[in-house]
Amino acid sequence: MNIAGKLGKKALAIPPDVLVAVSEGKVVLTPRDMSKRARSLWGTTRALVATGIRGVSTGFTANLEINGVGYRANLEGKNLNLQLGFSHDIKFPFPRGSQSRSARSRPRSRSAGLTSRRSARLRP
Repeated sequence: MNIAGKLGKKALAIPPDVLVAVSEGKVVLTPRDMSKRARSLWGTTRALVATGIRGVSTGFTANLEINGVGYRANLEGKNLNLQLGFSHDIKFPFPRGSQSRSARSRPRSRSAGLTSRRSARLRP
């Protein structure tokens, strides 16, 4: 199955135990039979298709908000530099294919965010 959206394209392998139909702009998945394997793959495939559609249409975002005096988050090239009260700064490299932003929302807080079309790239 191929999924295309404004953020890119994604190809998904659909197991033979699951039938896929597109009708009226909706993707409908049904198990081929009512065996335990087919029903298990039906739910897993539905989740993978939903995640793929979200990834190529709106993308995924991870937000970090830091509250406290002296705590900071700064963007330095492809790294997020975190100053969290340790004796050293923590440099978090951005995953390939992700975009970053940093904004000051309140006087004593900082927020930073990562955006990617793949949710696995935003996990620690």
